[in-house]
Amino acid sequence: MLRDDLPEDAKTKRALQTLLHPELLGRSFQVLALAKDVDLAGPFAGFKFAREPRSTLGLDRPNPC
Repeated sequence: MLRDDLPEDAKTKRALQTLLHPELLGRSFQVLALAKDVDLAGPFAGFKFAREPRSTLGLDRPNPC
């Protein structure tokens, strides 16, 4: 991205600072990715460092019923 392409208004700059600041939103991003009819051979590259989703959601525990 060229410097000329960057927005100049203060509201946009503050929003970007909020997004990138480690004490605000920049520390961790949480994403929900939904897909339909995809190849389940491997996760998306962005999820390679994520926790195992089934255990995180409690889906790997035996059903008490």
